[in-house]
Amino acid sequence: MKNRTTDPETIGLEAWLEDTRVVLPLRAVSVRADLTAGFADVAVDQLFEQNNTQPLDCRFLFPLPANAAAYRCEMHVNGRVILAKVEERAAARQHFKELKASGRRAALAESERDNLFTLQLGNIQPGDRILMRFAYLQPVQRLREQRTLRIPVNPGVRYIPGEPLLRDNTGPGTVDDTNLVPDASRITPPRIDPDHADAAALHATVRLHGAGDLADGASSPSHPIVMKRDGEDLVAALAANGHLPDRDFIFTWNEKLPVTPVIRTWLDENRRGLLEIRLPAIETTSNSTLPAPCAVAIPDVYCLLDRSGSMQGANWSGACKALAAFIPRLHPDTRVWLTLFETDTRDYDAVPVRAGDIDFGPGGKSIHRHGTAGGTELVPALRHLEAKMREHSAGRATAVLLITDGEIGNEHGAVNAAKQLGCPVHLLGVAMTANDGLEAIARETGGRSVFVAPGEDIPAAVERFAPILRSPVVSGLTITPGWQTADESPLRNLCDGDDIVIPLSASDDAMDLDVGGRAADGSLWSVIPERQTLASAGLLWARSRIRHLDASKRKDEALALAKQFNLLSRGAAFIAWDDAERVPVAQTEIVQPAMVVSEQCVRLYSPIGADHMDYDAAPSSMRISHRGPRKAKKSPPPAPDIRAICKELLVTVEMLRKELPRLFHPQPLPGRLMDAIRQLHEFALAESNEPDAGEIAMLLIEQLRQELGQALAEHRDRLLEELARMNQQLAQLDEMSAHTRQLSELQNHFRLLGV
Repeated sequence: MKNRTTDPETIGLEAWLEDTRVVLPLRAVSVRADLTAGFADVAVDQLFEQNNTQPLDCRFLFPLPANAAAYRCEMHVNGRVILAKVEERAAARQHFKELKASGRRAALAESERDNLFTLQLGNIQPGDRILMRFAYLQPVQRLREQRTLRIPVNPGVRYIPGEPLLRDNTGPGTVDDTNLVPDASRITPPRIDPDHADAAALHATVRLHGAGDLADGASSPSHPIVMKRDGEDLVAALAANGHLPDRDFIFTWNEKLPVTPVIRTWLDENRRGLLEIRLPAIETTSNSTLPAPCAVAIPDVYCLLDRSGSMQGANWSGACKALAAFIPRLHPDTRVWLTLFETDTRDYDAVPVRAGDIDFGPGGKSIHRHGTAGGTELVPALRHLEAKMREHSAGRATAVLLITDGEIGNEHGAVNAAKQLGCPVHLLGVAMTANDGLEAIARETGGRSVFVAPGEDIPAAVERFAPILRSPVVSGLTITPGWQTADESPLRNLCDGDDIVIPLSASDDAMDLDVGGRAADGSLWSVIPERQTLASAGLLWARSRIRHLDASKRKDEALALAKQFNLLSRGAAFIAWDDAERVPVAQTEIVQPAMVVSEQCVRLYSPIGADHMDYDAAPSSMRISHRGPRKAKKSPPPAPDIRAICKELLVTVEMLRKELPRLFHPQPLPGRLMDAIRQLHEFALAESNEPDAGEIAMLLIEQLRQELGQALAEHRDRLLEELARMNQQLAQLDEMSAHTRQLSELQNHFRLLGV
């Protein structure tokens, strides 16, 4: 233990520092998600406690998904609930200022980006407990059979390009406003590390309704979770306390693949909502009504790989895996161009290279060795790609694949640069805390976007995503006159195994929706979607429509729609105030810091030699952060031999593999339990001595413990039910025995009569 000072002046200084320290007000972030039919209704609670001696204003930057429709904001003040209303952004700011000056507690939430928002709390009094609740609806990410819910809880660190401006900054952030990002100071909050005394806690629960049709068990590549069945639902929650809002919370599951096209609408009573299109994967079914893609002109594929500093570690490994997995899935004669970018750009070759001649090695090892450095200068990289496309692909069909974490502050400039390419730009985001606002690049260029975590099975994700770069199975899509997509764009071509939702609406006199197109063999393709009613579907249409109207400079229409649907948007803000009492006006504003971003992930173990192993010298895995001082320890004993431990582990796993089927007979072992046993068995056989082997083993063992405990509990319940039935049968047997005794007595009576 360190020696403590006994000097009175020093003790007095420490006491003064403690007494005058400003306590950060954010205590916890709690998220609850309800998943139904591929849509997530999410509530985010932010709990603030004012434990300082003077009234304070508070400013807090927080994320929501870019495609979410934030339809409700509540301010809970010391037990009172106040529902926020939507006002035009500038008017809401002025209203907030007036409320604050008049001694009212007030809250203002406004948009900085499609996925970044600023919350201001005014006149928070000592002892106040304020809970801000935001509710939003979003479609989950669809990647063939895989579904992913990504709930952002941390505003990632945005790279800010450009030169600082001479004027005062517009916000209190850590980076100056620049000529390329004029509001940089509004989207760059200060950060605190996990050991900070005021670090907020994170709680998360997910309910997957109607989970009986899952093809595979659910999991989280971002956090350890526990799961249980609740009737027909599956409920998941963080496995332990001590979690922080330092990375996205990600929940994934697989649904059964359709064997025939599933095309339906989800509409409100005014026929505003979504068109859902799910196509079967041709190689997985013989019943598909769609012909396989025909051989047409093979497009040149231009790959743009982000190797900037923010990609360091697991993101870089994941990005290299993704690139290495994509190339073999292209037609061998596809001409491929590759540019790595950061502050500068580096090209793979001087000319496009035939895909069949490219081998990046296991997990993209030959690319991975170049490492990460510099800033995320995406706009110059896109312009560099534009020049190379003019040089090498003039008159040819082209497509772009962008692999990045998306952490930039100049999204608008990147979207404009991507549109200049004149071809679809497909985005593959790899990050634990991703900037999904960059999906606008894909949306505005006719491409597709998907985001994966470094801990996911990236080659499998690429396998699902790769058909976007192949020939379509349906093209030239049309819809019934009077129906219109929210962004007024034509429907995109459909690829093998496509699974998409498209916001659209109908005019009052429009006929029922009919979707048509031309199949790959030239035949006409037409279908009348099955209509499903979903009252909240109009919110998702309205969110898309407002975004399009804002981008088209139709501000009045966008604002009117935001007020009609009570939606937070670029031009509309939420404002709430407490009329119950007047309070002293705060003279000080505190900026609530965000957590330092963590790239920790829950990874499934890959045997050594697998083509998707990591190459980081010290990969980041699940690291347990210890709060508070640690006791001094003696020198640790020598580390045990990994081979000996793996052999002991193998004996235990083999015993489980042998005994559990007998114990559960005639019931089969649950699939998730079998997967957990298999993964631990593979790990034990490999006898890995990677730097993080111990951490991986602990995660796999914990996963097996949870699955085994849940399976045993469920099996015990079944046995108890069976035992109850057997006891009931025994009671019935006892009743029958009593009847037997009665028969014996009657028999004796007849015997006496005979005598």
